[in-house]
Amino acid sequence: MVLNLLVDIVFSLLDLIKGSFLLSIIVFALVLIGIFIQRKLIKKFKLSWIKSSLISTFIIVFIFVFAMYVFPLALGFSGTDPGILPQGFEMTATEYLFLIGMALFKVILLSFILTVFLLPLQFVGLFAMDFLKKKYSLPFIANVFFAVFCSTLVGSFIVIYLFPWIPTGIVYLLYFA
Repeated sequence: MVLNLLVDIVFSLLDLIKGSFLLSIIVFALVLIGIFIQRKLIKKFKLSWIKSSLISTFIIVFIFVFAMYVFPLALGFSGTDPGILPQGFEMTATEYLFLIGMALFKVILLSFILTVFLLPLQFVGLFAMDFLKKKYSLPFIANVFFAVFCSTLVGSFIVIYLFPWIPTGIVYLLYFA
């Protein structure tokens, strides 16, 4: 009985590492874009690391959340033909602007919430990158990938084992709140 539990824990952790590695490849591409944006912000506006990191993370998260919000709407609007609506059911320009404004407010608010939640994972990645830089002399890209992998591993552990309601909460906030 105990041996089965240990085997389940070991294989569960191995699956966590495998899944985190696959996810970290996608996140690595986003982090490289974020590093580019962050360096531009630091150079142009003379911001500190934390401010430029928050802004660059917000930009990337906003684009991702906006795409997640608009894609189903675009599919829904493109697949339907409402025909001619009666005059009482047609939306006015003010109602369209209000709808767009509320959707934009929702996307901005969710992007801000996710940016704040991602900040501790950025600190984990920064710690891992500094540790690897001091311990070994690897190229910058390898240090960044290791930092992304560590952050993704910690984030996946938190989402899967500690707070499994986070993905459903994000979907609820994005589409139904």
